[in-house]
Amino acid sequence: MQDPITVEVFRELIVVAGVSVLTSLILSRFKFPIITILLIAGVLIGPHGFSLVDEKAHIQLYAEFGVVLLLVSIGLQYSLKRLIKIWGLISIGGTLQVGLTTAVVTGLALYFDQSMEKSLFYGIAFALSSSTAVVLRTLTDRQEIDAPHGRIIIGTLIFQDLCIVPMFLILPILAGDGGGNPLFDISFAMMKAAIIIVLILVISRWAVPKLFEKVDRLRSSELFLFTVITLCIGTAWFTSYIGLSLSLGAFLAGMILADTEHSHRATANVHTLRDIFTSFFFISVGMMFDFRFAMQNLLIIGLLFVVLLFGKALIASFGYALMRFPLQIATIAGLGVAQFGETGFIMMKAGEQLGIIDSNEAALLLNAGILTLIVTPMVISLSPKFTAGALKLRRLESILGVRGIDNPSPVHSKYRDHVVIVGFGIGGQALARALKRVGVQYLVIELDVTRVREARQLGEPVYYGDIATPEALENAHVKSARGLVLMINDHKAAERAIAYARKNAPNTPVFVRTKYLNDSDSLLMLGATDVVVEEVEAGLAMLAKVLKLTEFERSERFELLKKARIDVKNHQIGSER
Repeated sequence: MQDPITVEVFRELIVVAGVSVLTSLILSRFKFPIITILLIAGVLIGPHGFSLVDEKAHIQLYAEFGVVLLLVSIGLQYSLKRLIKIWGLISIGGTLQVGLTTAVVTGLALYFDQSMEKSLFYGIAFALSSSTAVVLRTLTDRQEIDAPHGRIIIGTLIFQDLCIVPMFLILPILAGDGGGNPLFDISFAMMKAAIIIVLILVISRWAVPKLFEKVDRLRSSELFLFTVITLCIGTAWFTSYIGLSLSLGAFLAGMILADTEHSHRATANVHTLRDIFTSFFFISVGMMFDFRFAMQNLLIIGLLFVVLLFGKALIASFGYALMRFPLQIATIAGLGVAQFGETGFIMMKAGEQLGIIDSNEAALLLNAGILTLIVTPMVISLSPKFTAGALKLRRLESILGVRGIDNPSPVHSKYRDHVVIVGFGIGGQALARALKRVGVQYLVIELDVTRVREARQLGEPVYYGDIATPEALENAHVKSARGLVLMINDHKAAERAIAYARKNAPNTPVFVRTKYLNDSDSLLMLGATDVVVEEVEAGLAMLAKVLKLTEFERSERFELLKKARIDVKNHQIGSER
């Protein structure tokens, strides 16, 4: 006879999966992001919806596992060396976002006659409430983890995780239950956190490579996966056990793996499990939304929604602008950390249990917060359009010391018959070096602030700019340029740049790099002169290497490569059997 608990768990999983698939089929027609769809599915099946799943404990367990794997996968992209390199961004950006948000929200609460304790609690909760899971999943899906705004957002989220320990120690003090010396308690906790983090990183750099070396010798993919999972969950559990954040432990585990030669294999293993289990997190969050309560308190929840989403975005954007980031980047990053996330929900619960706020106040913030999570993926997707108005604020940019493509040096402003390069990554830099060797002038438009500053120090003609706006390309004199080369990953921005170039500079050749073959047709239809497809070029390069292992002559190999390229261009892959 089957265990009733086991049967119930399977029933819940079937309901969750079935409703999620059905919701996806309906809402995907309206181009809803998958995270928003999963959150809505959670609302429908939850106890406040159709009550299809009453017991949330099982789903929340899967959700926690998913969040851990999500943070591990992000940590895999940030080795210790890379984290040290962007530490200034983490500390300064995080301090400004947390400090400014806490100060503004506390001041507003005091203005509305709230007590000092409750006002400071609101300030802390709002400042630390960004959703790691939703934001990072959205950035990952959009391939913007390494974009300028992506790095700012990740840096801020890491800083928020580091602040969780002292902030939670402050809560009993705000409730009047703190004993002893509060300053000593907080200082001791921070010192303990710093020592533990350093110990984990130091020990792991010695022990983890040796462990994986031995596991790899056994040639067992199952054992390798179990080792990865054990390391990730074990580190996350340990940091949580000693009073630090579970999220911080998961991120550290990813960083540990990133410094080993097995990082790519670990990434492939983690990604599959991550996508499955993070879906449960989004569904579990949606299950907490109370539609009836929201309708009864529509005005207050609506006001809190606006304050949470756009108020926090405005404060964070201002902080990033103070760091001399272009307003385009600052605004997108501000919108990326504006929602109310999982840490905020935990703080609301803790504040309610300690008597700092009552259950009604907690419910109001909870429901408003869930609404911000539902719209966050769409807001991030549409954020480049929201930032169009930033072009009108150039005076503020000049005050903050940001020099954009609209203000080129006298020498560069006279360039004609030059090449405009958009994106100064590895490919853009290689192209620039080649053009310099043959004496062809070029201008570069780039959104990565650090990369621009480093290039400018080396004398490169690199400027801040967003090629999604016509002004940037106009100021780069695309009409009189020899060619426009788009070396960026943002497909939509590339489409807008091509459309502008064809309308206002019809005789300028436009060359575009894109990741996927399926995207090339739309770029060519918009007027791109030629498109370089990464997956195609990588495949052909691999084919060339494999052909060298055969008995074919060099001329025969060349003809085979030529035919393969023609087949790809004609979309004949898979048509021959």
